[in-house]
Amino acid sequence: MPGSPTPPPLERTQTGVRLHSPLLKVLKALADYKDMSLGDLLEGMALHGLENRPAFSPETLEVIAKLRDVYGLTLTAADSHTHPDPEDAPPQPTLYSEADLARIAGGLIERTLPRADWTHAAHWAAALYILARRPDIDAPARMPEIISGYNVAVGGVNSDSEGYHETITQAALRGARAFLSAAPAGEPLSLTHARLMASDMGRRDWQLSWWSKETLFSVAARKGWVEPDLAPFPYPPLPAGPLPAGPLPAGPIPTGAVPPAAGVE
Repeated sequence: MPGSPTPPPLERTQTGVRLHSPLLKVLKALADYKDMSLGDLLEGMALHGLENRPAFSPETLEVIAKLRDVYGLTLTAADSHTHPDPEDAPPQPTLYSEADLARIAGGLIERTLPRADWTHAAHWAAALYILARRPDIDAPARMPEIISGYNVAVGGVNSDSEGYHETITQAALRGARAFLSAAPAGEPLSLTHARLMASDMGRRDWQLSWWSKETLFSVAARKGWVEPDLAPFPYPPLPAGPLPAGPLPAGPIPTGAVPPAAGVE
């Protein structure tokens, strides 16, 4: 309506949740049909639900019924809360946009990222973004300075027991480089990050396939690169410079580490 005031922007938070796969497919298809983002659709459904108001018109419900058939969604409202995840369920993928990845990596480099945002998922986000989008940064050489400086800037310390960890950082860079090289051509970096977080590498203890806890968390491993003591690490050191356009000789991806691109939608 001409002259109507523009609503103020809302503060929104990126989050990751686990949903039944056919349900997620229906919701994504419905969002595409409505020409809106999945987040916009879910936000509208939640706001309607909190006021006990129907979220969809009869016409939209007809579309939903067709989408349920297409994607094999058989669950109904009666199935709510009756299928809890097992305790050993894989970690939830954290869904970041390309802008989120840029914000995290930029905030780390500039030492402005809020400390609460420097999560496990954010570590991977920064690694992927710097390797893929910042060819001006020699990541293996610069990450010690970048992370150590950030730790101090947000009130942390770099000591024999906390702060920057050289072996974990260099292992993560090698793993991230391998994951990037194995990603389908043209895949958005945000999807690569989501698939990584849903893979074995997304686990906080992923390095323990190669290092024992005693070795990995030793002072020597924190201060410098220490070779694994359980099995050879499959990813070689990174060459200096930007990520090449073609596949990299990065070594084999461990079993289950790279799920098919269609597995995260």
